[in-house]
Amino acid sequence: MSAKALTMLMHMRKQIFGQPAPYVQVRGAAISTGVIPGGSECDGLVDELLHAGFIHRYPSPSLTAHGLYRLTDSGISAAAEADSPGPGSVGRSEGRRIMQERIERNALELLHAIRVHHPDIYAGAWVNPHTAALEAGVDPDSAHYRVAMEYLETEDALERAEESRELEGSPLYTITLRGMEMLPEM
Repeated sequence: MSAKALTMLMHMRKQIFGQPAPYVQVRGAAISTGVIPGGSECDGLVDELLHAGFIHRYPSPSLTAHGLYRLTDSGISAAAEADSPGPGSVGRSEGRRIMQERIERNALELLHAIRVHHPDIYAGAWVNPHTAALEAGVDPDSAHYRVAMEYLETEDALERAEESRELEGSPLYTITLRGMEMLPEM
């Protein structure tokens, strides 16, 4: 999870103090985070928080359309851990650890989807994570997918195939030996 999403989550947690229910407004949290409410960056941060399970849509779709969400117990806990003072920012590091674990889990789920889509996979093979994600029911336009892909590229598990840069459609990647080592067993 990005640092901005974590900051937005901490601002959302502040909104619920003294309130009877954990409902939050994205607009206030976005402004406090330095993000334009309703902009694409704000939407991406909300997607990250939704996919992490830290917020849920408001029971009424019309109110969600106006930026109202419900802060979940795990969202409250993650924000509290990230915001808690302590020696060496222990709380903040614990919140980041939880988010890092979720990113790693999402990346492994994407690798599993790639393996299902490409059952005869080997190091150096071209793979199409976009199509594998679609077949696994993961939205390739979501923050969940983008963060998982960033993680896999940072970990050198996937490398963008140079040859596919000129092709139309979703880019192809080469799975590396590191990616093969990270693949969950089937």
